[in-house]
Amino acid sequence: MNKSTINHNARIVTVMGIMIFVCIAILIRLAYVQLIKGGELTKTALKEMVRSVDIQSERGEIIDRKGKKWAINENAATVWYNPDGVSKEIPKGEKLSEFDKVCDGIAETLELPIGQVRKQLGEATVMIKVGQWISLEQARALREKNFKSISIVDDQKRVYPNGEIAADILGFTNVDHVGLYGVEASYNFDLSGVPGKWTKQTDLFNRQMALSGERKFDPTNGNTIVTTVDETIQSIAHEEAKRAYEDYAAEAISIIVQDPQTGFILGMANYPTFDPNEPRKPRSPSEEAKWAEMSEEQVLEDWYSIWKNYAVSSIYEPGSTFKVITAAAAIEENKSNKDQHYYCSGSIRDIPEVELKCSIWPDGHGDISLRQALEQSCNTTFITVGRHLGARLLYKYVKAFGFGSLTGIDISGESEGIIPASPESMLEVNLATMSYGHGIATTPIQLINGCTAAINGGRLMTPRVIQEIRDQNGEVVKTYEPEMQRQVISESTSRTVLDMMEGVVERGTGKRAQVPGYRIGGKTGTAEKVVDGVYKKGHYVASFFGVAPIENPKFTVLVIIDDPGSGQYYGGATAAPVAQRVMSRTLEYLEVPSAFGSRETSKEPTVVPYVVGMKLEEAGRTLVKSGLRYEVEFNEKNDQATVAGQLIPAGTTVDKGTVVDLSLHYSEETVEEGVKLVVDKTMPSLIGLSKAQALDKLQSLGVQVNVEGEGRVVEQSPGADTPINEGSEITIRCEE
Repeated sequence: MNKSTINHNARIVTVMGIMIFVCIAILIRLAYVQLIKGGELTKTALKEMVRSVDIQSERGEIIDRKGKKWAINENAATVWYNPDGVSKEIPKGEKLSEFDKVCDGIAETLELPIGQVRKQLGEATVMIKVGQWISLEQARALREKNFKSISIVDDQKRVYPNGEIAADILGFTNVDHVGLYGVEASYNFDLSGVPGKWTKQTDLFNRQMALSGERKFDPTNGNTIVTTVDETIQSIAHEEAKRAYEDYAAEAISIIVQDPQTGFILGMANYPTFDPNEPRKPRSPSEEAKWAEMSEEQVLEDWYSIWKNYAVSSIYEPGSTFKVITAAAAIEENKSNKDQHYYCSGSIRDIPEVELKCSIWPDGHGDISLRQALEQSCNTTFITVGRHLGARLLYKYVKAFGFGSLTGIDISGESEGIIPASPESMLEVNLATMSYGHGIATTPIQLINGCTAAINGGRLMTPRVIQEIRDQNGEVVKTYEPEMQRQVISESTSRTVLDMMEGVVERGTGKRAQVPGYRIGGKTGTAEKVVDGVYKKGHYVASFFGVAPIENPKFTVLVIIDDPGSGQYYGGATAAPVAQRVMSRTLEYLEVPSAFGSRETSKEPTVVPYVVGMKLEEAGRTLVKSGLRYEVEFNEKNDQATVAGQLIPAGTTVDKGTVVDLSLHYSEETVEEGVKLVVDKTMPSLIGLSKAQALDKLQSLGVQVNVEGEGRVVEQSPGADTPINEGSEITIRCEE
């Protein structure tokens, strides 16, 4: 065999060896792919072949406790623009390019400025959204234009039929239907539901493969959230908050109405607020102008401030409304009782370098009982009561009534408030000021919840805005029962506190919260405003806590007026009248019977005459002649008794048939509950008197006094010889 033959055979063997090796490698690879990786690759292939489309679930509704809808969904559409292939050149014989036609069509249909549309579409390099939640009519009109670059996707829009009413409770959603703030955020999981799926097999070009079949998994719609809030009571609170905001030129108003037995929130309104349908829209031209000059970060910060729920997030010093807590603690611990007497000299001077004054009566109340101290909001008496309790016990009850910790309300964003770290950390001045509601900070929801516990039998409840959750078929899937956190004080103590609070409204600083025909309780509060940890002189937070009716409390009310700019800042002068309107309208809505019989009226208006100082017989004839009725405080009517005060001020326009409650004076020394009744009919002249002399002269009249400045009186309001009633507000200005 020659050499060439040998080389030829060698090449053949080599080639055959390579071929055999390749075949073996292929077989090994096939075996690996089929036996080992087969399942995984099959899944991958099927995944590439199967196209899946999400089917959006319908977000659940939010309704009030009687089924009225607060948050619903409306069918809408979203418009997308794809710039690929859209020519900006004008074809021969045409006046407009394809791009121009698309811009004109969008601007015309969506009612947008053409310049804005051309700029937005002209800058687009990828698919962009040009219209969110457009109406079905607009979507239909745009589809009829047959623009290939326009895609219209069916969508749903979250709608709040009542607008800004209850906005702080409800919150709102973003464009992806995710809840932001309020109930929408706290219960987002329950409201969202579970999206469905639509699957089909497609080829490389996304065409559905013949005989491949398809599968559809229906979505599970979101649950319906049933709130504890009553739409009518919420509307009342909102309307009165808005009115108070305007009347008192305040920085903010917050009103809460709570069921004292369950802790459930019946109404919660803040003003100013926002429209959840357009939460980012400026609320006024001035706000729009301000935002135009701000950076995006600053505007965003402003939005957060607007969306914050004042009632659960903002903290403030409660002032004298907190005296309800101090009184309850002292009575429960047998450190005091409603008839125990104290002496008010007008100030406390035994704390080094500190003088604490009784702000309403700087020269002192003199001998005064605990009941009267609550009625007249005597700071010095409550300092003494706080001292008798001591730091440890007072701190114990501050914590027990829920201050310094979250109430547990089911709305996000709640603040804890601020209290001392421990009893040991409290200085003597801290104990003194905390006794009358200064030196601590609370939220409105904390205060109403704590004060409600003081009058509902002593039970601290968890405040709630949600009472149950229902599925898409209307079946209840979860119920939230009233939850008592703890028993803070005894029922006996609670009844005593409730009785004392009735005196505040009948005879004390809360007279302007009186509701004709009903027994009302309450407590006023006024505190200097704290800004960045410093008292802001001349700026105040006025408040009033009320309960109605006394014999069987149906609801409690808290009114907060943040920094009233009207000149009046005492809680009794500003917050109490607001609470009076809220309570009066709510009692009427709930059809709570009067404590004094039928109060039916006609809708024909009449003006209340001035009857103070008249004999009861004459006053009765005068009122009846005006189409009114009257009642007196005493069981035994004596026609020769003198009218000492009338609940509805003279000059007020009311419906005929309205009952005017009268207080009577039988003799010069008539005293009721230790407080002398008013017998003067006119305002005395105070000009030229010293501040002390003027206050002494006014003290016997039972009026509320606002004092400005020091020295001698140079101005008074009302003027001398003006008719006044018990509880009238007097302002005097003094200068050196």
